[in-house]
Amino acid sequence: MNDIAAAILKFNNYCTLATVSADGTPWGTPVHFAYDESKIYWVSNKNAVHSVNLEHNPKVSITVFDSRQAAETLGDRGAVYIASRATKLSDDAAMAARDVYAGRWPDDNSRKMAEWEIYSAPIGTLDEAKSKGQLLYFTYEGNV
Repeated sequence: MNDIAAAILKFNNYCTLATVSADGTPWGTPVHFAYDESKIYWVSNKNAVHSVNLEHNPKVSITVFDSRQAAETLGDRGAVYIASRATKLSDDAAMAARDVYAGRWPDDNSRKMAEWEIYSAPIGTLDEAKSKGQLLYFTYEGNV
């Protein structure tokens, strides 16, 4: 991950998680996220629309827009776009992911953390041909 992407992820609290329902209806929802060098993590109620969608189709599109920017700086806007595949985590992987999430959100409701599912999606590799300036596109090879 490059320095621009790392800064955008660090200084923004929400990502927009886009999923697709079994009948092909798109759904985008803002979720708090945490991350490490290779993955994005989020917690969700198993009955949330995006969680139900992931049961049918694990492909996701994730956008983290740098919301610190003023509207006048159109040419300098930054965002991280990730095309990936989500996984609902369990066992040791879930525990490790919850530690990453809790490290970013230490005041998050512990009940939510215990009862909700935790998901991850690989960030993938930077698509240098598609990326321009601070608009960075990442693709996970397993997203086909």
